Amino acid sequence: MLATLSLPLRRAAVAGRLRTNNSFRGVHGFAADADYAAMFPQFLKGRSRRPLIMCHPGFVDDRLRAVDMVVEPRQDEYAYFSSHRFPDDLAEAGLRVTRFREFASG
Repeated sequence: MLATLSLPLRRAAVAGRLRTNNSFRGVHGFAADADYAAMFPQFLKGRSRRPLIMCHPGFVDDRLRAVDMVVEPRQDEYAYFSSHRFPDDLAEAGLRVTRFREFASG
């Protein structure tokens, strides 16, 4: 479904000769008991060289609760990304975080 919704954007990027991600990962249920740190290494698996992993890390407060019904997983994602486990999982998968300009030109 997400690939279908993004098709017009993908076509525009191709027409403009823009480099884009060649896989999209990170889609999961937002169950309160989900273990994001255990799920994330699965998002890293695959053969694509330019994966994009959807995530929504953040701090949960009353302001966020007022505009979003799914908030608790954001705190779990933030905790994972700020832990030692995130860079360790990336290294194990042979991946790294990069700035967009490196991604776009490389």
